[in-house]
Formats: sequence, C-alpha cells, structure tokens
Amino acid sequence: RLLWNRNLRTQAQIDEFLNPDYSQDIHDPFIFQDMQKALDIIFEAIDLQKNIVVHGDYDADGVTASAIIISGLRKLGAKNVSVFIPHRETDGYGLNPKTIELLHNQGTDLIITCDCGISNFNEVALAKSKNMQVIVTDHHAIPAKLPEADAIIHPLVPGEPYPDKGLCGGAVAFKLVQGMLKRYAQSNSTLPDGQTFESFEKWMLDLVAIASIGDMVPLLGESRTLTRYGLTVINKTRNLGLKKLLIMAGVADENGQPKRGAYDAYTMSFQIIPRINAAG
Repeated sequence: RLLWNRNLRTQAQIDEFLNPDYSQDIHDPFIFQDMQKALDIIFEAIDLQKNIVVHGDYDADGVTASAIIISGLRKLGAKNVSVFIPHRETDGYGLNPKTIELLHNQGTDLIITCDCGISNFNEVALAKSKNMQVIVTDHHAIPAKLPEADAIIHPLVPGEPYPDKGLCGGAVAFKLVQGMLKRYAQSNSTLPDGQTFESFEKWMLDLVAIASIGDMVPLLGESRTLTRYGLTVINKTRNLGLKKLLIMAGVADENGQPKRGAYDAYTMSFQIIPRINAAG
C-alpha cells in the first residue's frame, strides 16, 4: 500500500525506492539543458580568477547548497570566492537591488544563486546591466517570467529534460558541482590536490542529505538515493563544522562519533536542521 500510494508501480521503481543504488540511480548532470553553458562561465571565471559570489538563502537548504558550491569552486582552484547569505529581516528572501549594488561595489564578476533566484527577474536584469554574470540554481515554483540569467539550473523550467523534478536546492547545487567535476575530469586524472573525483563527490553527500531532509522534499527517485547515501556519509563525516554541530547537539561524543546508534533522518530533523535554521 505504501508503494502504491507513492505511485510506484513497476519493479524497477520499487527496487530503486527500497534499495537505492548510487551507481545506477543518480542521473547525469549534463541532462540539465543549461549545464554546459553554466560550466563554460564557471571555468572561465576560475581560469581568469574572477570574483565569484555564491548567493544562498538563510535556511538549512540554502546554507548547505552554498557550502556545496563554495567547496566545489575552491577544490577546482577558484581563489576569489565568497558567500552571501541574506539577512531574513533586512534583506528578505532571494536577490534584492540593495544586494546587487553591494556586490557590484565589491567588484563581483559572477553571481551564482542557490536555493533562490528564479523569481528575481528585475534583480538579475540589474546585475546584468552592471556587467555581472548570473547563474541561477534553484528549485522553487516557476514564475510567469523567467529571469534572463546567463544559465539556469532548475528541474522545473519549461522544457527542462532533467528527470527528477523534486530536487531540493542543495541537490541542485550538488548537480552543478557534479557537472564541474565531470568537466574537470575530461582533462585531469585527479583533483588539483590529488583527491579522486569520486571521493570528493561522495563526501559532499552529508550536506545534500541535510538539505533534502530540511526542505522536506518528497524522498523519491534521485532525492531518496542522495539522502540514503548522504546519511551514511553523515555517520562518518569529515566536515568539521557538522562534527562540531553534532557534538554541541549532544548526539556525538567529543570525537564526533554517534553516542546513541547511527544518525538518521530523525536526528537531522530534530537536532541538526533546527540549529542551522536558527542562525537565519
């Protein structure tokens, strides 16, 4: 009955739901129609050491999405990278004209939004008028008029062939970084610091799981697979900030090891995600 209510009818769908397989159930990031366009801009920005600002959101999904993109950019050699998390009271949700002016005055060349931006038509136009490039990564409802960004990575834009329409902001950010890694791997055998592509990609899944659980997206398809593997990574995370958060929440010992059995979606929902949201 549970499977039927989730509209899972075929054996393949049922197998994916009950036993997600990372090697089989994760889609190619290049299915996104603007992925190639976004990567051209990002790699040019890295090569020329342009000033890149990742504009996130103040909830757990937006914060983790920002961390994912920042990590990916720095790993691939970007030096001039910073993050802007809006203030809930003074900035509000998404881009605003005041932020665009601020980023312009700071010499920003490229803005990458995560978990926001799809409804900011006027703000994107303002950024473009000031010679800033804009890549939007988002998952929220599509407005009547799409912003004229340089690239849009969003599973719900009209005509988008990407199969998983339920990705959260952190998962969309992850797909962008996954695309960056695949592009870099075409001409390099390892990352600049010698780490393997697969290793770096999978160690990021802890943040993807937090984003998916925190934004309460349907845990079906790719979202479920990312969350399932992400929970495994959380239980042996190398992420210092997340380790400290688990210790402060009282669910990990002083070495960051789980105190009361494995961390699960409940631990994230009631111990970790509210603490990330509280900062916003």
